[in-house]
Amino acid sequence: MFDPYEADVRAEYAFVPDEPFRAGRLRLLKSFAERETIYSTEAGQKRSDEQARANLARSMAQLSM
Repeated sequence: MFDPYEADVRAEYAFVPDEPFRAGRLRLLKSFAERETIYSTEAGQKRSDEQARANLARSMAQLSM
């Protein structure tokens, strides 16, 4: 589910050249990854935090290439 979302975000910002898009998107994803928890509810943390961190790491790695 996250990968199609990332593709949709890129399509929405297709007017932004690659380098500025990568830099801005990487900055945003890092801000989420640096949070103590990604989800604000305990249920969300237990259910999805680990997968969300894996998704963020994968996207950040792709953007850093």
